[in-house]
Amino acid sequence: MAIRYQHLVFLIIVLGGGASLLKSSGLIALQFGEFERNVGGASVLHCAVALLLGFSTAGWVSQRTNETLKLTMLALPFVLVTLDESSQALIATRQFSWLDLTLNITCLIIGIGCYRLLKVKQGE
Repeated sequence: MAIRYQHLVFLIIVLGGGASLLKSSGLIALQFGEFERNVGGASVLHCAVALLLGFSTAGWVSQRTNETLKLTMLALPFVLVTLDESSQALIATRQFSWLDLTLNITCLIIGIGCYRLLKVKQGE
């Protein structure tokens, strides 16, 4: 059974984006802050979400044949993490962080690279 990477991409976007929106709204900011501390900090969450998003996006893209569509699909997570982090500069309870943006982009690239490495190891 083939992995449905598009479902995984959607789930990661909904969970990661939803967590960011909830934190920005202030509804569960204290609880989410506690969760962040328990898992090792915001940087750990940024890395985990971006790695998973990069890996699953690469899997989704590999199932397509249209080259233009592939490039668009690969660009999507980079646009989303940049918009998410940049929008924090406009929210009074949040702040833009170059470190977070750099972690997101770096981990997206690493996730994509891990997918490619796995496929090379599998001979595909």
